[in-house]
Amino acid sequence: MEKNRVLTLKEAAAYLQLGIPTIYRLAQAGRIPASKVGGQWRFRREVLDAWMDAYAHREPNGKKTILIVDDEPMIGEFFKGCLEREGHAIYIVEHAREAFQRARDVNPDLVFLDLVMPEKSGVEVFRELRSWRQDLPVVLITGYPDSALMDEALAYGPFMVMKKPLSVEDIRGILRTLFAVSGHRMQNAPLS
Repeated sequence: MEKNRVLTLKEAAAYLQLGIPTIYRLAQAGRIPASKVGGQWRFRREVLDAWMDAYAHREPNGKKTILIVDDEPMIGEFFKGCLEREGHAIYIVEHAREAFQRARDVNPDLVFLDLVMPEKSGVEVFRELRSWRQDLPVVLITGYPDSALMDEALAYGPFMVMKKPLSVEDIRGILRTLFAVSGHRMQNAPLS
């Protein structure tokens, strides 16, 4: 993808790994740099990159509290290895039934939540988290992005999705995007 390329709403959503409705709402609210061209939102890739980088550098210490909820111990350890090096406080829960209580205990800035778990689905945990804190950023982790569970989760609010298999770059990209989206307000940026 060319650096100076103008992106459509759908392309920007894919680039930022956010849902199309989320990007649309952020653009309408002026929370993401965008311009309307012919009634359609347009985004410049280089402006989006600068926007995310500017916010990432404004975070005090850049440290966040992150909760990982996944029944596969290797996934939790993978996240921990990636994120602790960056100075974040990482908490791992392997059982969905413990996730909500742990979230209340540590009050995370972000939750990575497995969609499919043995005793309780990620959708049920997501619903509990949203009833407690509607503004809590949640990233659903799944090997099945087109499953009915994804449609079910949409009823409880916006979320991001990470497809398995996971990579360090995917995780860093998600963090960069989320921290930029959650706290940085910006006026519409011209496309010129």
